[in-house]
Amino acid sequence: MGITEPRKKQVLFSEPYFPSSAAFIAKKDTDFAKVKTIGVQNGTTYQHYLAKRKKSTM
Repeated sequence: MGITEPRKKQVLFSEPYFPSSAAFIAKKDTDFAKVKTIGVQNGTTYQHYLAKRKKSTM
């Protein structure tokens, strides 16, 4: 579970012990400027991350 400000209000987190990361996978020759749709799991920190940056692609 990723630590976010809203979650801090409901959960008492311990000190983080493992950094998480994300990756976007696409064909080698993909022009990301032309990408129209990105799939992401609902309710994840990655959904919120992308929603702030690429609203029109979700």
